[in-house]
Amino acid sequence: MATKGFKVYDADGAIKFAGVGVTGPTGPTGASSIGQLTNWTFVRKASDESLATTTGIQADDELLFAVGASETWEFEFVVRYLGNSTGLFKCGLKFPTTPTTIAYNILGPYTDLALDGSSINNGNLTTMGSFAADAVNGLTLGCTTVAACAVLKGFVINSTNAGNVTLNWAQSVSNATNTTVKAGSYLVAR
Repeated sequence: MATKGFKVYDADGAIKFAGVGVTGPTGPTGASSIGQLTNWTFVRKASDESLATTTGIQADDELLFAVGASETWEFEFVVRYLGNSTGLFKCGLKFPTTPTTIAYNILGPYTDLALDGSSINNGNLTTMGSFAADAVNGLTLGCTTVAACAVLKGFVINSTNAGNVTLNWAQSVSNATNTTVKAGSYLVAR
């Protein structure tokens, strides 16, 4: 998906990138380094996805992107979700088999916080976790019937096995009330 109106200028003010036909500087740092700007992936979740009465972490149906062998990707997932304070919400990422390096953080609401802003510190307490591998069990975040937001941001340096980077999520405590990842959640990877 091309971003309209996005331009990159050189030191003399000449446009170096305006959507297609990118050429970059050559020299000691390599050829066409600006060309990487054309390899952006943007995925917006088209529909709500819900789980109830389960803590088994599962792959999101839409929030994922492909990583080829020996590729390096930076990513950011912005996940809107809701449920209830008993079920909570947990999430993490699944990566291709045997990547060289994984580093990412998850940032979201503290688990004991009312998300409507009526409690401690006007609703600004957060939880953050740092990961260097698949988050098999995910990080537990606060959850109520008011939509909250989790941000998962980092990078992966892949080895020889191509595969996907996929959002995985579930309820942290089994509860009959649906926990839902909302349409409009998205990821950007480059």
